[in-house]
Amino acid sequence: MSNNFINPTEKKIILVNKKKSEICKNLPKEDLSQRRTIEAIRSRLFDSYKESLEKAKTLDQRMFYLREIKEITIEIKQDLKEKLKKRREEKLNLLNK
Repeated sequence: MSNNFINPTEKKIILVNKKKSEICKNLPKEDLSQRRTIEAIRSRLFDSYKESLEKAKTLDQRMFYLREIKEITIEIKQDLKEKLKKRREEKLNLLNK
């Protein structure tokens, strides 16, 4: 039973949440070490948003997916910067000992 009184914004939110849950369910079983990492989930979301962007029919849908892609890329970049910073600090600590 579907609700015909849902506005387009609510529909988008429902679809995004559905995709997130599908992505988490469909992570490959062979790569158990990466299965639940934030990196893997973000990369899967990024890929699904790219696919959805290509399939989007209206300008609003395209703009929505572009915003989501931009947010995820920013998160990925920040995460990589933090990891690089930690590695540099670890190397400096090893050199200083």
